[in-house]
Amino acid sequence: KLIPPIADAGSDSIVNEGSSISLNASESIDPDGIILSYNWKQNPHPLITLGDAETKVWTFTAPSVSSDTTFTFELTVSDNNGLTATDSTNVLVREAPISNTSFSSSNNAPIANAGPDLEINENMSLTLSGSASSDPDKGDSLNYLWKQTAGNPLLDTSAGVDKEVLTLTSPTVSMDTMFTFELTVTDKQGITDTDVMNVLVRDIPSSSALNNTITAASNSENKVSKMMIQIEVAEDPISLGDEQTVTVTVIDAISDETIQYADIDGMVTYPSGDTKEFDDDDDGIVAYAWELDEDSDPGTFSVDVNASADGYEEISKSISFEAVGEEGEKQNTKEEEEDD
Repeated sequence: KLIPPIADAGSDSIVNEGSSISLNASESIDPDGIILSYNWKQNPHPLITLGDAETKVWTFTAPSVSSDTTFTFELTVSDNNGLTATDSTNVLVREAPISNTSFSSSNNAPIANAGPDLEINENMSLTLSGSASSDPDKGDSLNYLWKQTAGNPLLDTSAGVDKEVLTLTSPTVSMDTMFTFELTVTDKQGITDTDVMNVLVRDIPSSSALNNTITAASNSENKVSKMMIQIEVAEDPISLGDEQTVTVTVIDAISDETIQYADIDGMVTYPSGDTKEFDDDDDGIVAYAWELDEDSDPGTFSVDVNASADGYEEISKSISFEAVGEEGEKQNTKEEEEDD
C-alpha cells in the first residue's frame, strides 16, 4: 500500500515590508519513498501578486503594503510514486512605520505553532500540543482553540478543544488516513494567528489470537518498528521415525497481532550438520513438517528463522530440540535469541 508524502510549509511568520522572506519546506517527509518536487503558490490576493516557485526554499522580498497584510502560501510536494500532499503557511507583512492600531507598537500579533506532523497507529493515544506558540509581547497570555478540518471520522473532542494540549484517541480506520488539525491562538488584545498540522493514522491488519504454547520471543521494545517471532515445536524430545512439525508466527510487538505480509525463511540443522530450508513469503504463519529417519543419529536439532516486513526491523530467532533413539536419552531444550 503506497503512503502519500507529508507536506510541511513551516510555521507562520511576521516581517516588515521590504524585508527578506524565506519559505522552507525542508521538514516535509515521505514515509515510503522520496520527495521529487516542491511547488509554492500564493493564494489569490486582490491587490498584490507575488507569483510562485518550484524549490524547497523560496526566498523573496516582502512587498510594500498600505496596511498590515497577511499573505497565504500553499506548498505542494510530489513523491516518486506520483502521490502529492499540501500544506499552507501565513506571512504577515507589516507596514513600516507601523500605524495600524490592531498591530501597534504596544501589541504584537501572537504566533501559532501546532507542532510537527505525526504518524500513529489506530486506537492509540494522540497528543496535540500548542506549547510552541508564542507572543512577542512578554507576559501576554494566549488562549488556544483546536479544530479538526480534515479526515473521517471526526475525533472525539469532548475533553475540550480550548486547551494548550489536547489528548485524543486515534480512530479505527479501514486504510491509512490523513487527519488535519488547525490551532488558533488569541492574545489578550483579541489578535489571532493560526497554524495547521497533519496526523497520519495507520490501519493495523487484524488476525485471530495467537497460541503461546512454546514461545521463543524477542526482547523487542514496544515500538511500532519492532516485531517478534514465535516458534512452536510439536514435541520435545521426538523419537526417531516420528514426524516433527515446526510452526512459525510473526507478530507486532505492540498490538500482538499477526503480521500477515511478513516474509519468512528458515533452516533446520541436523546433528550431522545436514540442513533443510523452508520459506513462506506471503503469509505470517508457516508450518514445516518432516519425518525423522530411524537410521538418523539422535542428538540436537536446531531451527533458525529470519523474518522481515515493510516498516519493521528484520529479526531472527533460533531454538533447539532433541531427537532420541531407543534408549530415550535426551537433553534440555535450549533457546537462543538473536535480534538483528
